[in-house]
Amino acid sequence: MNGYKWKGNVLKAFPANPAHDPLVKKRKQEQKEGGGQKKKQKTVAEGSEPLGHLDYAEQLEIKQKKIEEIMKQFKIELRRANNIQRRPTEKFTEDLICELQQILPSPLTEGYRNKCEFSIGRTVEGEVMVGNRLSTYASGCTSVASIEDLKMPTEKMKLATKLFRDFVIASELDTFDAETYQGHFRNMTIRETREHIMIIIGIHPQNMTEEEKEKFQNEVVRFFTEGAGKVLNVTSIYYEEIQKRQSGQKGILK
Repeated sequence: MNGYKWKGNVLKAFPANPAHDPLVKKRKQEQKEGGGQKKKQKTVAEGSEPLGHLDYAEQLEIKQKKIEEIMKQFKIELRRANNIQRRPTEKFTEDLICELQQILPSPLTEGYRNKCEFSIGRTVEGEVMVGNRLSTYASGCTSVASIEDLKMPTEKMKLATKLFRDFVIASELDTFDAETYQGHFRNMTIRETREHIMIIIGIHPQNMTEEEKEKFQNEVVRFFTEGAGKVLNVTSIYYEEIQKRQSGQKGILK
């Protein structure tokens, strides 16, 4: 593209500096700070359910105020974009662009998620865990913690993560390490309805042969149909290959 003319302009192309890996950036920052006081590690609840420690009524109040703020900002931006809105024909309700009713509370406040994706990795102490990350990779965190105290997953999902953790520990394959890009087990997705439960096991195949992949898939099926996972009554099992993702790229699902 360098030197190419486009609409009277000559284009210039040059190599761009790659974006810094957030995890590497955090490690370098920690080394630079040395023995300084480290920031307190988030709990899994703070990362997954930031309002979960509050009473449900208080959660709704915070969300109601947040929606009001969004609508007020929307009104300001709309008037800036369209001068006609400076003289509205209809009377707005206070500072909002339209009437905002109160949030309707849900009759179910725990175990209400019918689909959850869980990470497979290691805890801060280095133990194998199937659960949620304490924070995002972008913030420089790869540690995984148990979901036992979370409110969103169902009891069957919590049991599934416990049982599959034993499967991962007993497996010849290791958990995936985002820092070294080694290991296999990456995540476990569960979708549950009243009559069905679907499980997707996502792994990085690394250099596995087709025979090794088939052996692993058979082991997973046996675990959920004949082994400890049989108590879950899983109705469908999927195997997903998750390698380094590019924009718009999807894993291989079987």
